[in-house]
Amino acid sequence: MQSCRHFVADTLRTADFDYPRRVWDDLLLCASELATNAIRHTRSGEEEGVFTAVLYLRRAWVGLEVQDLGPREKEPTVPSPLTCSLDDPLATAGRGLAMIGLCSRGRYGFAAPPDAPVYSTWCALAA
Repeated sequence: MQSCRHFVADTLRTADFDYPRRVWDDLLLCASELATNAIRHTRSGEEEGVFTAVLYLRRAWVGLEVQDLGPREKEPTVPSPLTCSLDDPLATAGRGLAMIGLCSRGRYGFAAPPDAPVYSTWCALAA
């Protein structure tokens, strides 16, 4: 997760666009959440697992995509924005996608193609 945040921060620092601090903060939060989800809920978090982060930089928006190895064999899960909520102030889990939804103003999603080697979760933030 830390390497994903460093990648995002280093890329934004050297980007051709001067994004507002709000975009930096929100994108770093999203990077933490997407990387954590890849590690906790997919085969990317298993021994020798990997995930890839991709940034899309545009003047008006910045996008982040995290590609993982798909659901674990014994715990087949896919992202579900419908089960995410910030309503319970004592909840210790299940808030990541809801926070990403707030930061991205609803511009987020995932692709889980059948029999694909790579699954993707993404968000796009207005600059």
